[in-house]
Amino acid sequence: MDIRALPVNSVFIAQERVFNSGDEEDDGVDQLAPEVGTKLMPSVNKDLCASVNIVANTFIRIKVTKKKDRDTKKIEKIIKKQFCLRLGPNEVYTTKIRKPKGIEAPDFIIDPTYRKIMDIVKGKE
Repeated sequence: MDIRALPVNSVFIAQERVFNSGDEEDDGVDQLAPEVGTKLMPSVNKDLCASVNIVANTFIRIKVTKKKDRDTKKIEKIIKKQFCLRLGPNEVYTTKIRKPKGIEAPDFIIDPTYRKIMDIVKGKE
């Protein structure tokens, strides 16, 4: 909590941990939906997530497009990687962003930057 009170922006980085994933032997009757969050002790996880302004998750999205060559009539696949930051409400990943009331958080941001994130926090989307 002391780090949070400093007059600078603090960033905490954590590995992912899957909760409620079930076992192969599990019949699925009592299984809850899986959740991916921080790999911290549950008490630390609760305090940290409650006290910070943003909880995000990075991922790489692969976009495949097909392009047909006019001369050769061959179809070429174009693969493009997009680096993304998951921010908005999600069924599986623990995410959060504090923003002005009435502003809808995007599910994710492509090529995230500090400025893009701060624009959402300030309601400038």
